Amino acid sequence: MTVSINDMEVKTIPTSMGKSGHTTPAGTYTVMSEHTGYTMNSATYGVSEDGPGGHSTFVQYAVRLSYSGIFYQQGHSNVSHGCLNLSTEKHEVADGHEWPAGN
Repeated sequence: MTVSINDMEVKTIPTSMGKSGHTTPAGTYTVMSEHTGYTMNSATYGVSEDGPGGHSTFVQYAVRLSYSGIFYQQGHSNVSHGCLNLSTEKHEVADGHEWPAGN
């Protein structure tokens, strides 16, 4: 994942993407909100958490990148339903902003 501020690249952080059948759309995203202690629930994008492919998973850190349910979050390799997964290793992103936030 490449982090840019005012169209200037400031950091590249390793990430994994969505699992097979739930690929992460390529593109440019803007941070919409940051969360500490957040439940990722497939019902937010129309898949019942009890149905096939549904889930409800608590993550320590999550950052919303779209209204369609794309976040970057703590996670493991290519297991998400389209979210970007980053390790919980502390990364300084830019100007005192860190991932995970407050870690």
